[in-house]
Amino acid sequence: MKFIKKTIFLLLGLFAMGLLIEVLLGIMFYIKDQHIDQVEVMETRDYPYLYYLFKTGKNLNQHGFKTNYSTVSENNDNYRILLLGGSVARGYEADSTIAVFLEKELERQIPGKNFEVINAGISAFVLQQEFILLQSIGMVYKPDMVIGVDGYNDIATQWYNRFYDSPHPLPPHHWGDFRVIRDNRFKSKPYSRFAYFFKNVDRLKAFLLRKKIDSNIDCNSQNDELKEFISTYRKITLDIKAYCKGYKIPYFQFVQPLQFYNNTSNFNKLDCREQRYFQRYELLNKLASQYGFMYSLNAVIPIEKHWWKDECHVSNKGNALLAKEITNFLKQKIVRSSNH
Repeated sequence: MKFIKKTIFLLLGLFAMGLLIEVLLGIMFYIKDQHIDQVEVMETRDYPYLYYLFKTGKNLNQHGFKTNYSTVSENNDNYRILLLGGSVARGYEADSTIAVFLEKELERQIPGKNFEVINAGISAFVLQQEFILLQSIGMVYKPDMVIGVDGYNDIATQWYNRFYDSPHPLPPHHWGDFRVIRDNRFKSKPYSRFAYFFKNVDRLKAFLLRKKIDSNIDCNSQNDELKEFISTYRKITLDIKAYCKGYKIPYFQFVQPLQFYNNTSNFNKLDCREQRYFQRYELLNKLASQYGFMYSLNAVIPIEKHWWKDECHVSNKGNALLAKEITNFLKQKIVRSSNH
C-alpha cells in the first residue's frame, strides 16, 4: 500500500514539475515571439492534396486567391492568364501585386485586347503544389495561358525540411508540421495523452533537435543534394509544360529574383543557408537558359535595399518592374497564340 502511495505521489510530483517547466517555457517563448515580424497574417483552411489554401475574405475570391475574378469570366472574349507561384506571386497590397501590374502592362502594350490575370499565388507553395493546384482548381478558370513566378520556395524547401525525413526531394515547407501529419504522429505516441499540457516542452524538444541537426550540416559537401534538387525541379517543370500542352495552353515559367545573388563578390561572406540558396539559384538560372519557355528575372530588380522587402520579396515598384519584364517576354507569344 505504501509503495502505491509513493508511486502516486512521485507521478503527481513529476507532473507538477512538468507543468511548472511548461509555464516557465511559455513565458520565455512569449517574450521571444514578441520580436517576430509577421509580414502578413493569413487564415488557412485544410484542402485535399494541397495541404492548405487561404480562407475567403476581403479581396479574396472563393478559392482564397488574391483576385476579384471568379471561375466564370464575365467576358469570354478576354484573354485570361493564370498566374501560379508563392508569396512573391501572391503579393501583399491587393492593388500592387504582380498580377495587377501585369494586367495593366499587357493592355498598354497590346492595345485593343482585354486581359484578366488570375492571381493563384499561394504563400509558401513549392512547384509540386502549384502543379496540383493547376490540375485540381486552376483549370476550372479556363485559362488561355498559364505562367509561374517561382523558384525561391523550392530553393528553400530542403533547408526548411532538414528536420524531416521526407520521401520527396522538394516537399512543401515544414510538411511534417501539417496538422493531419502532426496529429497522427502524436496519437501514435504514449505521451500524446499529455501533449495538451506540455506544448512548450515539445517546442523546446524540437528546438534542441534543430540545433543538433544544424551542427552536423556540412555546407561544403552537398553535391548529391544539388543534383537531386535540379533534377526534381526540371522534371516537375516539364510535367507542367506537358500537361498544359495537352490542353493546348501555352505555359511559361519565370524564375523570381534573389536579392544577394547578383552580388557575387559577397559569396564567401554568406552564411551556410545563404550559400545553399545561392548555389540552387545558380542551377535554376542555368536551367532557364536551356528552355525557351523559361526566363530568369534575376537581373530585373536593382540590388539596392529600397527595392526589396527581404531577400526574395520586392517593393511595389519592384512588382511593377517584374510585370513589365514579363510582358516584354510574353507580348509576341500572346499575339501569336491569339492568332491561332
